[in-house]
Amino acid sequence: MLSVVIPTCNDGRFLDDQLAALAGQRADLEFEVVLVANHSTVDLDELATSWSGRLDLVVERADGRAGAAYARNRGIERARGDVLLFVDDDDVVAPGYVAAMRRALEYAPAVGARVDVTTLNPGWRQHVRPASQTEGLAHTHGVPTAGAGSLGVRRSVLDEVGPFDEALDGFAGEDLEWCLRLASRGYELTFAADALLHYRFRTTVRALWRQAVRYGRGGEMVMPEWAGWGRWVRSLAGPARLMVLGRGRGERRRGVFLLGRRVGRALAHRHRGRVGYMRNTP
Repeated sequence: MLSVVIPTCNDGRFLDDQLAALAGQRADLEFEVVLVANHSTVDLDELATSWSGRLDLVVERADGRAGAAYARNRGIERARGDVLLFVDDDDVVAPGYVAAMRRALEYAPAVGARVDVTTLNPGWRQHVRPASQTEGLAHTHGVPTAGAGSLGVRRSVLDEVGPFDEALDGFAGEDLEWCLRLASRGYELTFAADALLHYRFRTTVRALWRQAVRYGRGGEMVMPEWAGWGRWVRSLAGPARLMVLGRGRGERRRGVFLLGRRVGRALAHRHRGRVGYMRNTP
């Protein structure tokens, strides 16, 4: 059995696109979709009715606290699969995604999918953030990592490594922390090149800034890189130049994102070490 876990919050404005993509996967592949509504305004009864017969859809409300890690963990508890895939409600899996991830997990304990940033981000929008995971996995201090919305893992491995760290909700970085913890348990995250995920960027200044600050704070809490205020101040020059002198809206928005991430690291500096994957190592 395979389970696809999707956390959703707020109005889930792109959720139907993701569910339609999952419903369009190979017909002979059986899997369930566990949708976890976390402080969501989506009408869950109507949603379940509208997708009945097209998806094996399990709807779980989890409002105990707000956070993606919390929601994914409630989905893990509800899921029946011995293989689990995690996707986000604003992205879209490509045809054959589920089958490709399942094949990859026959040989690897955990995998990260290939990410496409062009399909859902036309024109200048695809330049608002540095692209990653398009040709391979990202690496943090030599450890392969992947975004939570592109991860797949065997249940037996997840049981050993543990769930996502809910202490990072509100900061982001729970996927980075989980991948580092996976490596600390002796497992290697593998790139599933045949599994393609269409990733959607946030493009408004406010949304980009808020996301970037969370990324920066979470990154500093999981893997501290603070090197002093002098170096931090100097690091602001590049993003500031892009914000003012960038060629086109996309580059200027990228400057906003990069600056926000640096501000997030500064905000987290006083909390560094409070949360980190090293506490989970044997």
